[in-house]
Amino acid sequence: MTTGLDSSLNPESQDPYELLGLDQGASFDEVQKARDEKLKEVGEDPQARARIEASFDRVLMASLKQRQQGNLSTAAENASKKEEVIANNSSLTTGVNSLFSRFGAKGATKSSTGFINLVPSFALVEGQGLLVRFVFGLIAFALLLVTNSASVDLILPLCLLGTLISQIKRGRPVVSSLGWSVVSLSIGLMLGSILYKVCISQYGEQLIFTHDQIQAIPAVLILWLASLFID
Repeated sequence: MTTGLDSSLNPESQDPYELLGLDQGASFDEVQKARDEKLKEVGEDPQARARIEASFDRVLMASLKQRQQGNLSTAAENASKKEEVIANNSSLTTGVNSLFSRFGAKGATKSSTGFINLVPSFALVEGQGLLVRFVFGLIAFALLLVTNSASVDLILPLCLLGTLISQIKRGRPVVSSLGWSVVSLSIGLMLGSILYKVCISQYGEQLIFTHDQIQAIPAVLILWLASLFID
């Protein structure tokens, strides 16, 4: 190996060994040391640093190729083996990062544990989304109060679908969003049944709303709140 990193070496050389100041067959430690010293020598020059890094890669790849052909010294073979390990680790890291990037930062955070997926966080939606949800909620209530019982069976599924879409748009996984939407609907219907019994006990048959309408009121309200707050 050429001792030191002689500044007289041609920086534009296409020979990676010459640029790094190395002899062919240099060990991995020698190659790495030469790379580090050259980087220190050129400072923050981006072009020079890029040439040095490229030469470092070419030297190690040449060592790997020679090992595959059986024409390699023991020292160079050790260097190529270390490079192979580095390349494998780099590929694994890249694959993991690519997998997380597909789901997005927020989705990856919420999907880190099953427990986090099951337990929702609560935060009022902001911006235009708040206005859209507020308007649709008022429309749903208005339709519920003026429509007949047959239309209630259409309004509730639409409210359920709206709540599901709202949660998905805020970054919650689809399965979790569907689960909490169904839970919200179920709780609302149970409260609606209780509300109907209370109304019957207080006013008898003189109710201005039907059984289906009264039962659907808490369900629509809870689904609306879920779309506004479940994050």
